[in-house]
Amino acid sequence: MVTRSRLIIAFLSCFVLPSVSCKKDLPDSVKQVDLNSVMGMVANEPQFSTLWGLISAADVRDDLHGKHDKTLLAPTNQAFSELGQETLDSLIQPENKAQLQDIIRNHIIDGAVTAPDLASGTFGVNQLARKLVTGKDDTGATTVEGARVIQSMRADNGYIHVIDEVILPVAPSSTSAD
Repeated sequence: MVTRSRLIIAFLSCFVLPSVSCKKDLPDSVKQVDLNSVMGMVANEPQFSTLWGLISAADVRDDLHGKHDKTLLAPTNQAFSELGQETLDSLIQPENKAQLQDIIRNHIIDGAVTAPDLASGTFGVNQLARKLVTGKDDTGATTVEGARVIQSMRADNGYIHVIDEVILPVAPSSTSAD
């Protein structure tokens, strides 16, 4: 049975993916997309179809595009499926766009973060101005906020680190005076 969000993501993919790979009669910002860029690689890799659909729905494609290096912690389709269909359906609703943008931006770091940098924790903050916690799991694999890094890929303008979980933004903690 095809769910509503899968139809929406499939619909978005029909219009977004061809615009990345077919560069004629398109706005200049889309024509300039390099298929080997972070954005181009995510848009054209089947294991990221849910991520790409959500990036498009959140309207944060420009966060991955440009002359400056970007690093994307890229949850797989399987990682997004762990959130549950009801949650995914809710996230693509217009009234939840800001929440979806925060989830996506929680996975983007401005600048190039290599696999060794990621493993050692020597990188800046994500686009939500949050320092992500890195570590090692019991197999020795690098983790970021508990999500296991299962592959790292070099793009023309940065890196994509494939992760097995979605890293949800942490709500700011409130401190109360005693």
